[in-house]
Amino acid sequence: MLRMIVVALVCLSFCAGSARADGVSWPLDALTGLEAVDVEVNPISTDASRDGLRTTTLQADIEKRVRQVGLRIVTQRIRQVPHMGFLRLTVDAVPSESDQGASYEYQMRLELHQEVAIEDNPAVRATAVTWRTSTAAILWTNSLVRSVRCSLQTMLDRFVEDLVSADNGLVRPCPHRPTAVSEAVSAPEG
Repeated sequence: MLRMIVVALVCLSFCAGSARADGVSWPLDALTGLEAVDVEVNPISTDASRDGLRTTTLQADIEKRVRQVGLRIVTQRIRQVPHMGFLRLTVDAVPSESDQGASYEYQMRLELHQEVAIEDNPAVRATAVTWRTSTAAILWTNSLVRSVRCSLQTMLDRFVEDLVSADNGLVRPCPHRPTAVSEAVSAPEG
């Protein structure tokens, strides 16, 4: 019973917009002028997929949220867009069993990768992580999908807040997209 309460409190704290779990403050300069992202969700474990977690759903959640703030979604075929990045989500979900029931230990990372250059020699370029947030929790198997999607929304909110801060509030939602708070949170899979 005590473990169930602790698990519930941990999950609630991540969905309530707590401070960054990774404790890192990333310089926001890299987000200035960002116009487009290529979204990639790394493969989900077989166990998590069996329990309903889908890369396609998480990818759709990410794409919907970044479109709401006016970023374009580009694909690998058209990566030659100035001021773009690669937004990558990794979900490591490991099932575990105890006398209290089936649960998952999971860790998520949302990272923005961008092309960077060495200041002393701009001809030398590479792709590097320029922004990141992460979270981790232990939760019951029946709340896996809902909890991961809730945590993802919190992570995306952090990304959007930093993006808007970097551009001094100049990032505007697309005029044809709804911007109500209810639109920012996807309904859990059923």
